[in-house]
Amino acid sequence: MTADQRGPAEAVLKCADARVLLMGFIDGELSADEARQVEDHLAVCPACRGELASYQQLGRAADSLATEAPLVNTDLAWERIYDRITRGVGWLLLWVGVTLMAGFGLWAFGSEFLLDSEVPLVMRLGAGTFAVGSLLLLVNILRERLFRRKTERYDEVVR
Repeated sequence: MTADQRGPAEAVLKCADARVLLMGFIDGELSADEARQVEDHLAVCPACRGELASYQQLGRAADSLATEAPLVNTDLAWERIYDRITRGVGWLLLWVGVTLMAGFGLWAFGSEFLLDSEVPLVMRLGAGTFAVGSLLLLVNILRERLFRRKTERYDEVVR
Protein backbone atom coordinates (compact mmCIF):
# COMPACT_ATOMS: atom_id res chain seq x y z
CA MET A 1 0.00 0.00 0.00
CA THR A 2 1.45 3.38 -1.01
CA ALA A 3 1.20 6.52 1.06
CA ASP A 4 -1.48 7.85 -1.31
CA GLN A 5 -3.70 4.82 -0.60
CA ARG A 6 -3.63 5.23 3.18
CA GLY A 7 -6.09 7.38 5.08
CA PRO A 8 -5.44 11.07 5.82
CA ALA A 9 -4.66 10.40 9.47
CA GLU A 10 -1.78 8.08 8.71
CA ALA A 11 -0.41 9.78 5.54
CA VAL A 12 2.97 11.40 6.05
CA LEU A 13 3.57 12.78 2.57
CA LYS A 14 1.82 12.15 -0.71
CA CYS A 15 3.91 10.53 -3.43
CA ALA A 16 3.80 13.66 -5.59
CA ASP A 17 5.10 15.81 -2.70
CA ALA A 18 7.77 13.26 -1.78
CA ARG A 19 9.01 13.05 -5.40
CA VAL A 20 9.41 16.81 -5.52
CA LEU A 21 11.67 16.59 -2.46
CA LEU A 22 13.70 13.53 -3.56
CA MET A 23 16.52 15.42 -5.31
CA GLY A 24 16.91 17.74 -2.33
CA PHE A 25 16.93 14.68 -0.07
CA ILE A 26 19.71 13.03 -2.12
CA ASP A 27 21.78 16.24 -2.14
CA GLY A 28 21.24 16.86 1.59
CA GLU A 29 19.52 20.19 0.98
CA LEU A 30 16.34 19.57 3.02
CA SER A 31 15.67 20.76 6.52
CA ALA A 32 15.69 18.13 9.25
CA ASP A 33 11.88 18.07 9.35
CA GLU A 34 11.53 17.67 5.57
CA ALA A 35 14.22 14.95 5.51
CA ARG A 36 12.38 13.06 8.28
CA GLN A 37 9.08 13.32 6.36
CA VAL A 38 10.72 11.96 3.19
CA GLU A 39 12.34 9.12 5.19
CA ASP A 40 8.96 8.25 6.76
CA HIS A 41 7.34 8.26 3.32
CA LEU A 42 10.13 6.09 1.82
CA ALA A 43 9.68 3.58 4.63
CA VAL A 44 6.12 2.85 3.48
CA CYS A 45 6.25 3.54 -0.31
CA PRO A 46 8.10 1.06 -2.55
CA ALA A 47 7.40 3.15 -5.70
CA CYS A 48 9.21 6.18 -4.29
CA ARG A 49 12.02 3.96 -2.95
CA GLY A 50 12.47 2.66 -6.50
CA GLU A 51 12.60 6.20 -7.86
CA LEU A 52 15.14 7.16 -5.17
CA ALA A 53 17.28 4.15 -6.17
CA SER A 54 17.07 5.22 -9.84
CA TYR A 55 18.18 8.76 -8.98
CA GLN A 56 21.05 7.46 -6.86
CA GLN A 57 22.18 5.10 -9.64
CA LEU A 58 22.06 7.98 -12.13
CA GLY A 59 24.12 10.12 -9.76
CA ARG A 60 26.77 7.40 -9.42
CA ALA A 61 26.95 7.02 -13.20
CA ALA A 62 27.35 10.78 -13.62
CA ASP A 63 30.06 10.86 -10.95
CA SER A 64 31.99 8.07 -12.67
CA LEU A 65 31.85 9.97 -15.96
CA ALA A 66 33.04 13.18 -14.37
CA THR A 67 36.17 11.56 -12.96
CA GLU A 68 37.43 10.26 -16.31
CA ALA A 69 40.13 12.38 -17.89
CA PRO A 70 39.30 13.84 -21.31
CA LEU A 71 40.98 12.12 -24.23
CA VAL A 72 42.54 15.25 -25.75
CA ASN A 73 46.08 15.24 -27.02
CA THR A 74 47.10 18.86 -26.39
CA ASP A 75 50.44 18.43 -28.17
CA LEU A 76 48.64 17.37 -31.33
CA ALA A 77 46.15 20.23 -30.99
CA TRP A 78 48.94 22.83 -30.69
CA GLU A 79 50.77 21.21 -33.60
CA ARG A 80 47.69 21.55 -35.79
CA ILE A 81 47.24 25.19 -34.79
CA TYR A 82 50.89 25.87 -35.60
CA ASP A 83 50.55 24.04 -38.94
CA ARG A 84 47.49 26.04 -39.93
CA ILE A 85 49.10 29.37 -39.05
CA THR A 86 52.38 28.63 -40.83
CA ARG A 87 50.55 27.16 -43.83
CA GLY A 88 48.45 30.30 -44.14
CA VAL A 89 51.45 32.60 -43.87
CA GLY A 90 53.38 30.42 -46.31
CA TRP A 91 50.60 30.59 -48.90
CA LEU A 92 50.35 34.36 -48.49
CA LEU A 93 54.10 34.84 -48.99
CA LEU A 94 54.05 32.47 -51.96
CA TRP A 95 51.23 34.40 -53.65
CA VAL A 96 52.92 37.75 -53.04
CA GLY A 97 56.21 36.43 -54.45
CA VAL A 98 54.59 34.81 -57.49
CA THR A 99 52.59 37.96 -58.19
CA LEU A 100 55.67 40.20 -58.00
CA MET A 101 57.77 37.88 -60.17
CA ALA A 102 55.00 37.31 -62.70
CA GLY A 103 54.32 41.02 -62.92
CA PHE A 104 57.96 41.84 -63.50
CA GLY A 105 58.36 38.94 -65.95
CA LEU A 106 55.32 40.02 -67.96
CA TRP A 107 56.52 43.61 -68.03
CA ALA A 108 60.01 42.58 -69.15
CA PHE A 109 58.61 40.06 -71.66
CA GLY A 110 56.24 42.65 -73.09
CA SER A 111 58.71 45.51 -73.28
CA GLU A 112 61.76 43.59 -74.52
CA PHE A 113 60.37 40.75 -76.63
CA LEU A 114 56.82 41.51 -77.77
CA LEU A 115 57.54 45.14 -78.66
CA ASP A 116 60.85 44.40 -80.39
CA SER A 117 60.29 45.00 -84.11
CA GLU A 118 63.24 42.80 -85.07
CA VAL A 119 61.45 39.66 -83.79
CA PRO A 120 59.05 38.23 -86.42
CA LEU A 121 55.34 38.85 -85.74
CA VAL A 122 54.53 35.12 -85.75
CA MET A 123 57.09 34.48 -82.98
CA ARG A 124 55.76 37.37 -80.91
CA LEU A 125 52.15 36.18 -81.26
CA GLY A 126 53.11 32.57 -80.55
CA ALA A 127 55.16 33.48 -77.47
CA GLY A 128 52.45 35.85 -76.23
CA THR A 129 49.64 33.30 -76.53
CA PHE A 130 51.84 30.61 -74.97
CA ALA A 131 52.60 32.90 -72.00
CA VAL A 132 48.96 33.94 -71.48
CA GLY A 133 47.72 30.33 -71.83
CA SER A 134 50.33 29.03 -69.37
CA LEU A 135 49.48 31.77 -66.88
CA LEU A 136 45.75 31.02 -67.14
CA LEU A 137 46.31 27.29 -66.60
CA LEU A 138 48.59 27.93 -63.62
CA VAL A 139 46.05 30.24 -61.97
CA ASN A 140 43.23 27.76 -62.67
CA ILE A 141 45.16 24.82 -61.17
CA LEU A 142 46.17 26.77 -58.07
CA ARG A 143 42.62 28.08 -57.59
CA GLU A 144 41.15 24.57 -57.97
CA ARG A 145 43.61 23.08 -55.46
CA LEU A 146 42.88 25.87 -52.98
CA PHE A 147 39.11 25.40 -53.16
CA ARG A 148 39.34 21.59 -53.09
CA ARG A 149 41.50 21.74 -49.97
CA LYS A 150 38.79 23.77 -48.20
CA THR A 151 36.05 21.27 -49.06
CA GLU A 152 38.02 18.01 -48.87
CA ARG A 153 36.03 15.59 -46.71
CA TYR A 154 38.92 13.24 -45.98
CA ASP A 155 41.45 15.91 -45.03
CA GLU A 156 41.87 14.63 -41.46
CA VAL A 157 42.32 10.93 -42.41
CA VAL A 158 45.70 9.61 -41.33
CA ARG A 159 46.96 6.57 -43.23
